[in-house]
Amino acid sequence: MYALVFYVFFKQQVERNRTLHRYLRNLDWILIWTVLLLTGIGMVLIASATHGDELVSGSNRFVQRQGLFLLVDVLLAVGIISLDYHSLKRIALPLYGFTVLLLLGVMFFGHASLGIPACLFMVIPFVLVLRQPDLGTALVFVAIAFSMFWVCGFKLKWIGVLAGVFACAAPVLWRFLHEYQRNRIRVFLDPELDPFGAGYHVIQSKIAIGSGMLWGKGFMQGTQSQLDFLPENHTDFIFAVAGEEFGFVGAVLILLLYLVLIWRGLTIALNAEDRFGMLLASGITGMYLFHVLVNVGMTIGIMPVTGVPLPFLSYGVSSLTTNMLVAGVLLNINVRHTRLQF
Repeated sequence: MYALVFYVFFKQQVERNRTLHRYLRNLDWILIWTVLLLTGIGMVLIASATHGDELVSGSNRFVQRQGLFLLVDVLLAVGIISLDYHSLKRIALPLYGFTVLLLLGVMFFGHASLGIPACLFMVIPFVLVLRQPDLGTALVFVAIAFSMFWVCGFKLKWIGVLAGVFACAAPVLWRFLHEYQRNRIRVFLDPELDPFGAGYHVIQSKIAIGSGMLWGKGFMQGTQSQLDFLPENHTDFIFAVAGEEFGFVGAVLILLLYLVLIWRGLTIALNAEDRFGMLLASGITGMYLFHVLVNVGMTIGIMPVTGVPLPFLSYGVSSLTTNMLVAGVLLNINVRHTRLQF
């Protein structure tokens, strides 16, 4: 009897170890280390960007808060990896409905601070977020949708058609933009139009990045960020802090890490075992790509200024949590695919 119990227990342990070994073997360690490196760099940049505030308050509350939520988010991401991502398919519609209700709640109770049937699912949250108003985040939904359409074989000619429709509708859409959004577009075309107002962020950001030259001024040695010439230096314009203090070399290394992040996301999408996993991974990758292009683009003056944070680098609990959780989903898809390619 004891021998039988011991045998059953031993067999269960062996099966558990085999499952754990399979999960560990199929984990995308390149993606994991990339995310950890980006979050580590983010903590360093946040510490530098908020150094002046910490001297006044006597505490590094920004770093402490970001670090605390990073630990929680890592645990949540590990929990997501242990679940089967197919369960998300079963709760997709209720989760979507709940998200729409939350967006409606923001519309009525929140406050402002700074072709295909699938399009209907994108249009509703797009319009609700745009009404908050938050144009940058609203455009993220468009980027996610186009990423999914692309991996599904969306023909390029339809992209041209949609671009033409948007160009024709631009004068009409201009009337629905808020004045500060119009100013951001005007300043994007000519930053000197309002150098002490709407154009101030971009001008100071370009000065900060340019002054870093090749190797940068050094950690906590950036004059634009340390002397508060650069607004929002720990959130939307944190890439400018990197460019000023670590120079062209540091900025390129960060961009290379983002390139690896996008590469691994696309690899996971293309190797997913089913269509749902492919769409989920491609949507997440598109979200990452859009955030990086828009955020970095606005800091160097080739994109209009929007409130789109830089993934894993910008200070912000909601941004960090979202990026860590969807990274966990990518890893979840990866450990369950049938073919592993690098």
